[in-house]
Amino acid sequence: MKSSTKAAPAKNAKNNSSKKNTQSASSDVATGLRELFEEQLKDIYWAEKLKPKLFLKWQKKLLPKN
Repeated sequence: MKSSTKAAPAKNAKNNSSKKNTQSASSDVATGLRELFEEQLKDIYWAEKLKPKLFLKWQKKLLPKN
């Protein structure tokens, strides 16, 4: 009888550790996705700030000088 009660906690410990690993893996994925999202937003913001400067530069090149 004692051996069966010892086996149950070991099995539960294994299940708990696999749950922690799964949560840790999904946390890592979520962190990676968040960082990717933030980098993409930075790139978009940078491009939006650059656009007016580029438009002025193109306008000067394309419009005829009188």
